[in-house]
Amino acid sequence: ALPSLTCTFTGAGAVPTDWNIDANWSCRRVPTIEDAVIIPDYTTVMVNEDPTTANPREAYSLTIGVKAILNVKNNTLTISEATINKGLINIFKDASILFGLNFPDSTTKNEKTTTSKPSFNNLDGNMIFYNNFLNEYDFDNRGFAAFQRNLTQTIDSFSSKRGTISFFGGYEQNVRTTYFSTHKLSIDKEPRTSVNIDDTLMATQEIDLNEIY
Repeated sequence: ALPSLTCTFTGAGAVPTDWNIDANWSCRRVPTIEDAVIIPDYTTVMVNEDPTTANPREAYSLTIGVKAILNVKNNTLTISEATINKGLINIFKDASILFGLNFPDSTTKNEKTTTSKPSFNNLDGNMIFYNNFLNEYDFDNRGFAAFQRNLTQTIDSFSSKRGTISFFGGYEQNVRTTYFSTHKLSIDKEPRTSVNIDDTLMATQEIDLNEIY
């Protein structure tokens, strides 16, 4: 399936950073799970802090431009297919982002360019990657980050100094990085999940194998 519309954030509404205002979008409505979402360069968007409003926060795919910022607070943002991040994603406490929920063979990419140093900052929230994750720059996990498919890190190290990294879903996952460090590493046993780490595992506090061994 292809997205029904492309919705670009314009910030033309009364609150120019609010995801949940129709007038802030080129498609003249809040995006749905069938829409490709674009956040242009140098734009800041806040996924509404009020989880009781009617519109779900979702998109078919998500593209975040150079030095653009996406903040998610006290809510859940669901991306059905691929995500390309060239800016900054902040996930705050009590917030979640679900990547590739309906297209697990797709890829979420933290894409470095000549003008951007993109970052995923998980500030005590939740990031669930149902699809493959390709990271070309900063990944700062201080909350919970879960991976169902492959994690590929193209810089030297992958660090989660205060958070938990979880692998799940019954797949054989291949973590491609030269240095992997996390406060807590969790691997699901039901269904059984195997994880291959290319080089060095440095788990600083706790490894939870869910009583597999």
